[in-house]
Amino acid sequence: MTTFMIGSLRSFHETKEDINGYLLRLEHYLKVSNVESTYRVSVLLATVDLKLVSLLQDLCSPVEVDEKTYQELTDILVNHLKPARLIIDERFKFNARVHQQEESISEFVVALKHLAKTCNFGTFSKDSLRDRLVGGIKDSHIQQRLRAAESDFDETSKKALMLEEASKNAILLTAGTVDQDVVNLKKKFKSVFDLHRRKILGHEVKLVFRDENVTPSFCKARPVPYAIKDAVEKELKRLVNSGVLKPVTCSEWASPVVVVSKPDDSIRKLVPLYKLTKEGKQCEWSKECKTIYKDSKTLICSSDVLALYDPIKKLRLTCDSSCYGVGAVLSHVINAEEKSISFASKTVFGREELCPNRERSSCY
Repeated sequence: MTTFMIGSLRSFHETKEDINGYLLRLEHYLKVSNVESTYRVSVLLATVDLKLVSLLQDLCSPVEVDEKTYQELTDILVNHLKPARLIIDERFKFNARVHQQEESISEFVVALKHLAKTCNFGTFSKDSLRDRLVGGIKDSHIQQRLRAAESDFDETSKKALMLEEASKNAILLTAGTVDQDVVNLKKKFKSVFDLHRRKILGHEVKLVFRDENVTPSFCKARPVPYAIKDAVEKELKRLVNSGVLKPVTCSEWASPVVVVSKPDDSIRKLVPLYKLTKEGKQCEWSKECKTIYKDSKTLICSSDVLALYDPIKKLRLTCDSSCYGVGAVLSHVINAEEKSISFASKTVFGREELCPNRERSSCY
């Protein structure tokens, strides 16, 4: 049989390519080039790097590589570079895979198919992919729509992609228009709108009170909970280095800060809400107050279904306190939503009532 070598086959490098992918390329290359079986070993050795040739010689020793058949050499390579995996471990990875925050559904589907290859699901493969796809999607609305229909994996993945695209289009349609002049203005004066630059250069600003008889207010600093002390010091150092804050040894004005944790584990410093506690201050019952009051009553009256504890999932502990007691909620963070695992509360007595609310919730 006449052999015509079609083009060239890129050499295999262990660190850059999977051995199964290379052997698949090699099989098709040998097929289209009509390479006879007697020359297949030569093509294999010519298309791998020197390190792998040396490895093959060691693995075949004391027999010479040339004495092995093409099938025997490929089996030796696969067994060495891709050892057999534990099925239970591969299925654990598969079932633990969830839709990531910045990942599209199509990317999630591809990732699941890649993990399923080593799970040995057999005839149950399609059902396993479908169940993991529905259970792992982060969008609760899409997940509910998929759970309502009994479909196979192909139909479920197709429907999930359609729902994702419809959700994106709905956001675009309801987002409104953007004034092009504003966009051009931001591009032209990019340094002005830079979020990382918080310092006014070349100017000194002086604050002037409307009432000259304003009395300076000084409040004693509150102790920072030990659990977030490092984060607070880090944030203060960052603000000082960026020029937002300036250290002083003394001041007539001082207000304690309330430290609130953000979703990304950073902290935000806020001023305590003292306005409504001041003498003579009137409370205005706004639309926002009415909405919050109504939602609070609904949450208090409704019962929450507890989630099962999973040692793999992220935990979040939320604490709060009042003059009469403390409460805590232990939750799992699942698809960017908190699912309660357990609740706890305690009534405070005696000297415990003298502690500030912030310290009380941190201690318990």
